[in-house]
Amino acid sequence: ARAGAGAGEGAGRPTFRGRFGEWTLTVEDEREVFLYRGALSAATAAFCVGTAVVLATDAPPAGLIDTMYLTGALGLGGALVMVHMYAAEIKNAILALYAVGAVGSLGAKLALAGDAPLALWVAAHPWGVWLVGPMFAALTGLAIKEGLCYGKAEAAVIAALLPVGLLGHLTGALGEGAERGVATLLLLAMATFGARKWTQPVEADLGDKSIFDFMALSEAEQQATLERLGMAQPEE
Repeated sequence: ARAGAGAGEGAGRPTFRGRFGEWTLTVEDEREVFLYRGALSAATAAFCVGTAVVLATDAPPAGLIDTMYLTGALGLGGALVMVHMYAAEIKNAILALYAVGAVGSLGAKLALAGDAPLALWVAAHPWGVWLVGPMFAALTGLAIKEGLCYGKAEAAVIAALLPVGLLGHLTGALGEGAERGVATLLLLAMATFGARKWTQPVEADLGDKSIFDFMALSEAEQQATLERLGMAQPEE
């Protein structure tokens, strides 16, 4: 959720009105946002390149496909670490899913896929979705967050189609043609998702910093802040 309208310039930096007071957009904040967007762009670009190559050729280069998978996984991991979420429990759950999927991906590549690209091995062995799927579930969680916070249609498409594609492949409910169609739609949505992140104001990716500052306070400090702002609940 984006903070309120600007309230002027504090010490040469933009300031905004938040729920629990004014907050300032710092150089460090901007750096965090750019790192988040860069990591997300790396993940989406890798997904798009890898998917496009697989869709365009019957014998995609193994090294390229594995490189794109690794780049996408690292980019997603970086984005998940940097993303701002008010609910720490949800962020931790998404990070846990990512970790499980990353370990599953590494194990599948080393112990099962061998010289074959991991993505193509999963394509040939649908049960492999159990190993790599949690990482894509984490990506789905990030897409849901982006879709809810900013109303991005492409994020909603990703959040809807990733589970459909993975579960459809796992169960065999989707035929090859349908799977290629889902992959194509995801490619377009991912490309739009990664590119459009750079069109948002920097403060939009931070959310309301005053909420994060409030959550970092002790219970007594939170109560004092609420009383100062006239937001404290009256005692019964």
